[in-house]
Amino acid sequence: MYGPITTLHRKNQRTRDTPWSAFKLMDNGWIKVVNACNILADSNNIQQYFSSGKQPMLWRALPALEDLLSAWEKKCNSPCYTLYKDALNAVLRIQDNHYPLWTIIPLPVFKLVYIEVAWGGAKEQAAEIAKGNADAKNWQDKARKVFDGKFKL
Repeated sequence: MYGPITTLHRKNQRTRDTPWSAFKLMDNGWIKVVNACNILADSNNIQQYFSSGKQPMLWRALPALEDLLSAWEKKCNSPCYTLYKDALNAVLRIQDNHYPLWTIIPLPVFKLVYIEVAWGGAKEQAAEIAKGNADAKNWQDKARKVFDGKFKL
């Protein structure tokens, strides 16, 4: 039905054909495929939280990232995912290096302070408007309105 998917040619050696049957997965191979799919499904399940055309989505993305990282931490400790433990731990170490503020300070009121420092508040908005940017945003105020709808500050 199909020919060999790979043929090795070497100087002064016999040609070697690898048949399709050499790539057949056994039951334990399929288990590895399913586990890899489960890891990828974790990140696929949260991707819609990261963008919107109408409002900043950081307030939804950060909890989703925290859920994703928690799911991967659980998988690191599961015997089913031993094969992927090093890779998952590497991702978790990267997260710790790049996003320590969100794991150290989980309270929304502290996140609002960070948003003002990093993205700007009323002063930065006024400065942008003075420069001629009529669409300047007070990101802290926008975040506060979102938080007020979700949390009691």
